[in-house]
Amino acid sequence: MSWLRNIVLLTTLVFFSEAAFSSCPDWIKNRADTIPLCPKGDNTILPETFPTSAVIVSDGSTGWGIDSAFTSSFVNKVLNASNDNPPLMLLTVSKGTFDTVVRNIDALPVDIAKKQKWKSALIRVPAPSYTWQQDYFESFFNKKGEVVLRIVDSYKFNINKFDSEKSFKEISKAVRECGFKTGSPLKNLGEPKGGYRGGNIEGLPGGFCLFGDDAIEKDKHWEFYSDQFCGKDPENKIKVPTSWLSIGHTDEIMKVIKNNNKKEPCNFSIAISSPKKAIELLRNNQEKPFLFFPQNEELLSTRAYYHRGISHFCNAALDLIEDEVITEKKSPNTSKIDFKLINFFINRAYAGVTLSFAKPLKELTDCHNMTNKHILKVLTSNNTLLKKYNELIQQKMDDLKKQLTAKLKKRLPSCTPDFIDVPDIFFGGQAIQKKDGTLELSKRFGESLLPNSTNSVSVDNTIIAPISGSQIFEKYIKSEYKKRGLESDFIDTFDYAHMGGGNLHCATHTLHICNPRSPE
Repeated sequence: MSWLRNIVLLTTLVFFSEAAFSSCPDWIKNRADTIPLCPKGDNTILPETFPTSAVIVSDGSTGWGIDSAFTSSFVNKVLNASNDNPPLMLLTVSKGTFDTVVRNIDALPVDIAKKQKWKSALIRVPAPSYTWQQDYFESFFNKKGEVVLRIVDSYKFNINKFDSEKSFKEISKAVRECGFKTGSPLKNLGEPKGGYRGGNIEGLPGGFCLFGDDAIEKDKHWEFYSDQFCGKDPENKIKVPTSWLSIGHTDEIMKVIKNNNKKEPCNFSIAISSPKKAIELLRNNQEKPFLFFPQNEELLSTRAYYHRGISHFCNAALDLIEDEVITEKKSPNTSKIDFKLINFFINRAYAGVTLSFAKPLKELTDCHNMTNKHILKVLTSNNTLLKKYNELIQQKMDDLKKQLTAKLKKRLPSCTPDFIDVPDIFFGGQAIQKKDGTLELSKRFGESLLPNSTNSVSVDNTIIAPISGSQIFEKYIKSEYKKRGLESDFIDTFDYAHMGGGNLHCATHTLHICNPRSPE
């Protein structure tokens, strides 16, 4: 992930003493009958298909200063999705942001009683504003069905100087009235690498733990860490291939969601990143614009210019155009030039290259005007490294699906795992040739080109996902969720999180809840 993720601006490290509107919502404190029973096991993690009891979000954007607009928008979306059973909303924000959140709830077109219930769930936590709320702790459940919070011990060594211990202490204090407990820290044997962070630990129905292999090269280190929340039984553990990612967390490439069209224990689906699905959608919609940010249209060109991945694809497409121009000049009867694509690049500087064109060019455009056809060319041309890179990633995702299917079919034989191929395109790394001639992905460089829809948040029957930046991707995702009886909502995360290399799930933290089983 970008170095921006490790910056905490001094202007956001402000502490506050204001308390909350109120305490724990009744449906959590009294454990409503509608809350499902806990899976079997102890001190393990709940899948995010379980009810969301608390949501943590800050206003500490990876941009400059705080971002009250994002925070307030996200709070509204969570409350709207939760309807009459709002989760506890823990806000590590400035007083100005907190006031904005309250003011915007008051302006919503809902009745006064609901507004009051929503506002009563708000708590302003006296902790520093910080973007990546998912990283420094994780929540589990014990045999009593209690939520147990555990800090990632190595995070205090993070170079960004973020005081994770103070934030963890204050959040633990804020949820104490709900009966949530604090457990032992999650320890590690090796260097305090990114793979040990909370976003890399996820739950899967059937009592499985998902834990990626990012920067944890030694098996004994991976086993030692996963033993702390999965137990020692290797059958409970699934190693997710994440070491090729810049920030190699499972939430960067997969998401477990509810499926309301299936009965227990099969009422879940698994969303997995898919370059193959992205190419399919691009191919079927070639003439449409690639980038689409309806709520920030005025920022479209700025985002296209400053985002490293979009510029990377721009330059890759330019290289293809140069090759086509040269081929056309040599063999005018055997090659067809896309002059619209040439126009697209004519005003972009390209060091040491001078092009002459056989036909007059009529218009000047820039990166933000790329069409799906331009991106498709980059992803399917044998002349680009990005083609092979995304093909290898797709192989990783296909292998992961096979591994998940085998594990789930063995433990839940009545279930046929339901996968959602989420369109996603990657850049940053490369395919490296090994001694035996085969190719493998380079370590710790891969990033999503656009905001990644697997990096989302589940609240009741709604998936809140990043605005993907692609109209066709978003339409497809919305359709897939609808097929499974889910609503979908989207929020602009490009400046708040995507520019820093993460996304919505990384920048928030949801605590899930279950009802205890009767003693066996």
